[in-house]
Amino acid sequence: MSVTPEASVIIPAYRAIAQLDAALRSLERQNYSAAFEVLVVNSGGQSYRYRTGRPNMAVRVLDFEDRLWPGAARNAGLRAARGEIIAFMPADALATRSWLAERVAAHEDGADLVGGAVLNGRPHNVVARAEYLLEYSALMPNARLLREQDIPHALSFKRHVFDSVGAYPEETTTGEDTIFNGRCLDAGLKAAFAPKAGLAHLGSKSLSEMWRHAFAHGVGLMQCAETFGLKSSIGGSEQGLGAAAIRMAVIYPVAGSIAKFKRLARFAPERLLSYFALLPLIFSGQLATGVGAWFEYSRIRRSRLET
Repeated sequence: MSVTPEASVIIPAYRAIAQLDAALRSLERQNYSAAFEVLVVNSGGQSYRYRTGRPNMAVRVLDFEDRLWPGAARNAGLRAARGEIIAFMPADALATRSWLAERVAAHEDGADLVGGAVLNGRPHNVVARAEYLLEYSALMPNARLLREQDIPHALSFKRHVFDSVGAYPEETTTGEDTIFNGRCLDAGLKAAFAPKAGLAHLGSKSLSEMWRHAFAHGVGLMQCAETFGLKSSIGGSEQGLGAAAIRMAVIYPVAGSIAKFKRLARFAPERLLSYFALLPLIFSGQLATGVGAWFEYSRIRRSRLET
């Protein structure tokens, strides 16, 4: 592509070769006429190449032998990106046809940040349905719901945002977007929401996969609480053992389940029957997150004792 792309789509990918072809094919189907580029930040040592047949879409693969955690992968893509609008897409997702066009239109209307929606990419898999409600109930394609997020997610950005706010934090294994997006709100940047800018997330197909993912989320949540003071019902590493156990094993999963029920009752009551049917799986995922937080909490306390 000889012209400068209007938008850059960054895909952090760690050993995700099996998923990347589908993600890139979904970008080839975008109803977007301007030039755009896709940067695959490919870490973990697996070689990957992709040849697109779409004239206005360029694909570049940035290879890294060692693993990059999400913040570092995002920053590597940012350093190489040439577009004035920066969007991020996980490797395990499919972009709906209007995903990029809806975002660019909202940015052109003056928004610094544009939040989109997340759909369930495996609606016929019971575990994926439970994981979707566990993780993305605040990102359903409803404009009013998207606006009510405490910290918006699934964001794209005008390039100047990174000049004023800086780069993504690289100290955590997950949660880097929560910290960065919160900084954008603190900076008073203008946000808009585009519910038609949807990504279909290809969720876990088995309980063990869902639990591993939720556990990793809990580790990152505690890291964000420890390093950046992120507030959540799990608390931080300063609390005692008893309080931490109650918060992570009881308060966090119960509070999360209640919050999801209230959210669905307000914005998607048609999903309530499914929510109650899937509640044992959803609760187990919330508990796995609490266990991950406990694991990281214990590691932090041990490291303090050793020093």
